[in-house]
Amino acid sequence: MRTLAIVLVSLAIVQSYAAVDDAPYTMRDFICMVCEQRKVLLENPDNRTALCNEDVSPAICEALYNSTQRFMSTYGEVICDLPCLRYSPELTCAICDNLMQLAVTIGQLPLTDFEKRLQLMCSELEFLDPPCNMIVDEYCPTMHEKAQKENGPENVCQSISLCT
Repeated sequence: MRTLAIVLVSLAIVQSYAAVDDAPYTMRDFICMVCEQRKVLLENPDNRTALCNEDVSPAICEALYNSTQRFMSTYGEVICDLPCLRYSPELTCAICDNLMQLAVTIGQLPLTDFEKRLQLMCSELEFLDPPCNMIVDEYCPTMHEKAQKENGPENVCQSISLCT
């Protein structure tokens, strides 16, 4: 539900930009605007309306700022370096690497608890939740086994062909 709200807010803002400038902005254009402004957003917490115009309510701007700040501080480098936002091999590899970094720290948990903790991490990824959960569903036993053997996350993701 939260992801849907973020998408709807994003689309409303994209539409408001399009209406103001008479230009057909896409979701990718909006993401690029966020990427361009991320430093301003993250370094100046008082600048909560940087992505909004006068047609967008302050409550929506505040929600967008909070969501953007959390999202960009965690995934900004990966998302903003991609030519377009899609489930690319680079994004899949980054998700796997993040899962394995967590897996190494919780590798001693029983498999069911290990899997639940990885799924919890996926749920925190908002719109990246589906591909993240697909990785967990498919590779959880292997990740658990490899995490107990103290392999680096890069090696594990390469060995299961999620990174090149």
